[in-house]
Amino acid sequence: MQRGFKLDFYFTLAMVAIFGSAAGVFFQLQEAGSEVDLLSSSMSPLVRSRNDASNINQTIRLNQELNELEQQLEMLDLSQ
Repeated sequence: MQRGFKLDFYFTLAMVAIFGSAAGVFFQLQEAGSEVDLLSSSMSPLVRSRNDASNINQTIRLNQELNELEQQLEMLDLSQ
């Protein structure tokens, strides 16, 4: 009987593949999150700052649309 612990090549290869895939998915989710933050931070001030009396209805509709999109995005985040 052998003394000590010997790693199997295929087991090691499988572990590297699993951790590599997990790291890839993690970095993709990080990138997607930063893109969402960038989009929401760049568009929100433009839409929410237009409070002219003549455009108030359009601004309200755009704010509602933004809120709905934020909710849909949160639901997609929770489903993943």
